[in-house]
Amino acid sequence: MATAATIAAELKLTTAGYDKGLSDAEKKAESFEKKMTGIGKTMTKVGGIMTAALTAPIIAGMTKSVMAAGDLEQATVPLKLCLAMQRILSLGFQIRLQQWLDWLNRTISSYRPKPELCY
Repeated sequence: MATAATIAAELKLTTAGYDKGLSDAEKKAESFEKKMTGIGKTMTKVGGIMTAALTAPIIAGMTKSVMAAGDLEQATVPLKLCLAMQRILSLGFQIRLQQWLDWLNRTISSYRPKPELCY
């Protein structure tokens, strides 16, 4: 018959393997945690480098593009004004030309020989 001491000794031997396995698992979990922390820090550094190397220049380029577009718009205002003035002057010239042609027709028609004078 098994005595209490025998049962306790057998339980102690049976749980010794479990305790060792649990201790190994804890050590591996801590090692995994350290590795993951290191990977996380590295990824954070990579993200910072990408932001500095890629995102910031892209934003700067977009800002310059928007500013250049505004400058171009301001630069074209005098050209637009010049073209508008040219249209106005051209329209004025067409009106003057038409007035001159009308005057010329009236003048020529007033100097046509009258049919009764032509025998």
